[in-house]
Amino acid sequence: MAINDKEAILILKAGNLQGLEHLVKSYQHGAIRMSPFITSDLATAEDIVQTAFLKAAEKIYQFDEQRPFKSWFYKIVLNDSVRVSKRASRFMSYDNLVAKHSFSFLTDPTPLPETFAITEETKRAVWTALGKLPVKERTAIVLQSMKK
Repeated sequence: MAINDKEAILILKAGNLQGLEHLVKSYQHGAIRMSPFITSDLATAEDIVQTAFLKAAEKIYQFDEQRPFKSWFYKIVLNDSVRVSKRASRFMSYDNLVAKHSFSFLTDPTPLPETFAITEETKRAVWTALGKLPVKERTAIVLQSMKK
């Protein structure tokens, strides 16, 4: 039986973790797309997203189910990503990040032909430019790119 976000939230508020399962399936991919751009590390981003789901489950009673869950949850992920990035004492360049991780989760499984026109050189230039920005500005760009 398929449920929607509001039903999942009500189930979760009733203490049943089955509601959380629906929310994880719905929002995990988007959260994991967003966080590495801020943290500069995929493994750290995955930990942040996992922890954010646990936080959301613990604080679900504070959530107003008349509002969109996506915004509330992404704000948790965003805030935690920024906090971890500011606290990080080491810097990993985006060149190293791209080389270390495939980032295949960022690509559309059914890309349009014009998508192929973007060259590796252009991608590298964008990653390099993004990596040079302070966390606050990087966060603004990531938030803008997540709007749909």
